Amino acid sequence: MPELAVAAAAELAAQLADLATEFQRSLPARLAEIELALAGLGNGRDEQALVELRGAVHRLAGAAGTFSQVAVGDAARRLAELLQQLLRAPSAARGGDLRAALQGALANLRAAVAAAVPAVARTAVELPGAPAPRRIFLIDGDTPPAAEIAERLTHYGYQARLFATPDEIVDAVRRMPPDALVFDLGSAGELLDGTLVARLRALAPLPVLVVSARTDIDARLHALRAGCDAYLTRPLDIAALVERLDDLLHKTDHRPARVLVVEDDPITARALLAILGSAGILAEVVGDPGQVLLRMQETLPDLIVMEMQLPGCRGDELVAVIRQVDAWQGVPIVYLSVEIDRDRQLLALEQGGDDFLAKPIDPERLVRVVGARIERARRLRSLMTRDSLTGLLNHARFMEQFEIEATRARRAGAPMSVAMIDIDHFKAVNDNHGHAAGDVVIKSLARLLQQRLRQVDVIGRYGGEEFAVVFPETPRDAARCVLEEIGRVFATLCFRRPEGNFTVSFSAGVASLEENDEPRQLIEAADRALYEAKRLGRQRVEVATAGPGGVA
Repeated sequence: MPELAVAAAAELAAQLADLATEFQRSLPARLAEIELALAGLGNGRDEQALVELRGAVHRLAGAAGTFSQVAVGDAARRLAELLQQLLRAPSAARGGDLRAALQGALANLRAAVAAAVPAVARTAVELPGAPAPRRIFLIDGDTPPAAEIAERLTHYGYQARLFATPDEIVDAVRRMPPDALVFDLGSAGELLDGTLVARLRALAPLPVLVVSARTDIDARLHALRAGCDAYLTRPLDIAALVERLDDLLHKTDHRPARVLVVEDDPITARALLAILGSAGILAEVVGDPGQVLLRMQETLPDLIVMEMQLPGCRGDELVAVIRQVDAWQGVPIVYLSVEIDRDRQLLALEQGGDDFLAKPIDPERLVRVVGARIERARRLRSLMTRDSLTGLLNHARFMEQFEIEATRARRAGAPMSVAMIDIDHFKAVNDNHGHAAGDVVIKSLARLLQQRLRQVDVIGRYGGEEFAVVFPETPRDAARCVLEEIGRVFATLCFRRPEGNFTVSFSAGVASLEENDEPRQLIEAADRALYEAKRLGRQRVEVATAGPGGVA
């Protein structure tokens, strides 16, 4: 890339950075304007007002994409789509489905805006807003089992609507597409209707899941060729269905990629920020090699872009230092330099780098290499740091995240709470219903925690039937309220077994950093509070107070 082009890109990046800050600050006012306009529509449905409102939401979606506010953009686009449906068919406003969808989309937009602006600590009585439920259309003529599936899905953040005939489902998808389609083919060995799937896919590109009594390869191939994205067999494991829905709807890990750019030239750094930002990648620059390890600890980058020539040291030397820290052994590092000597490049890679890109910067190649490296690293990291049964952080990784969050909270003087959770009478579950049933219970609680807690909350399987949660920016009483609500929902889940159905509860203990100076003391205090909850009868949440053995 010519030097003039780099400078021009840097100028543009600087302007975009200023505009991005201005856009971020404008989000609450934009949201308030949209809420007011939506409330002002009433039942009259003034077409001109509706057109103007859709235009405002559409502009917000476009601006959010420009300034890398991915979640805000997605939520605004969904709201704009629903407003467009209302414009095409005003009579649909009288139906409860569209009103509910509009309110859900608005709730999603509120949550996205709240996450985009600087975080504010929750008060002692404030609860995190539950995400709007994802809408599922369930096609099944066998009503009782379908109704049971729909009811159980509500516990995991999904709202299922039942349909018995093809005409009903086609008409409903035409009016307001759901997030996914689930075909329960029953126990008679029926095959997926590929013609119906094609008709529905022509209306909206929806994920399609099949539940069938057939396990043979012919049935699976038929479903695949008919357009099936996931195939589950009876008896249906609701946790498996939820897991596949989560995967297909990208709910498991939709965090934007984070890149740390080590570059001491300001103009080049701004050009890199502009290029990466255009691909929705969150990037920041460190020009001083001495600050790199600290910034890595604070930002937890998915990848590092490393300049070879730095003040005080070479890039490959800094990479060798980074690789001396166990926590950073797996983070991908891409060199970026004018160095064209292949032997020198190979020597640099031997110090611990993963790829080498030569200047001038090729924007498309940079984005593709960075994206591919991050995707692969995330998959490998998930295999190494996630518990195989639940998909939550394993014990070691949870403790690493806990230490990082505690360091952040102490540096910022912000509240932070930790909870220890234990399933009540879990041994009796294994003894009476078998270890397979125990695994289902553990997976169900893990899924419920993932659905009901915020993305910033850190959830881990601490060991066996015990879980741990870090609540950043959260006082202990707020954390307790959140867990009490989750506990009420968990206790209503019915686990079905041939020998009889059963329910399970959990107990929890909460402690806050403000009451415990040392992070390790925080875990111990939460554990004491958990045992106090067990002593007092289980199915409750207790809060630790200051001092040895203190429990509120």
